[in-house]
Amino acid sequence: MTAKTASEIRVWYVAQTKPRHEHIAELNLTRQRYEVILPLIPRLRNTRTRLLENEEPLFPGYIFFRPEHSEHSLWPVRSTVGVARIVRFGLEYAHLRESVMSDIMSFVQSHLSDPVEATRRSKRLDIGATVRVTGGPMVGLEGLVSKVAADRIIVLIEIMGREQKIAMSPASLERA
Repeated sequence: MTAKTASEIRVWYVAQTKPRHEHIAELNLTRQRYEVILPLIPRLRNTRTRLLENEEPLFPGYIFFRPEHSEHSLWPVRSTVGVARIVRFGLEYAHLRESVMSDIMSFVQSHLSDPVEATRRSKRLDIGATVRVTGGPMVGLEGLVSKVAADRIIVLIEIMGREQKIAMSPASLERA
């Protein structure tokens, strides 16, 4: 087995999209025969009746792509409908190795299989953790996690001089 040369190693490039045009850019780059990845995760809602609404980009405003083969130019990407620009650092195009893209896709898969557990795990909202409310009428208040359930977290919050147990969605909490 021989080592791969720099030209044989295929990397993923990053394109910045126009606002909320990730899907349009994905479609148009695919039509131009680029491999495209738009990582999507479930959007969690803070309602009791419906937990999942739909999917949203993991990296809003960005999409990953790579040419189909080594002779496939990056030049057409710049004028692709939905794409604002290819991300660069100076004269170098920003790129990701396959291993990094694989880690991103593993993260996405964990959120697709159990979005509530993945959100809780990624925020480390375990019993005893101090959390801050980021959504809803109690935004800005802090409390302690007392119970963790499948679709909600029970938080002890001091309101009017007394600790109250309040059930909240994991999406509306962050570690303080």
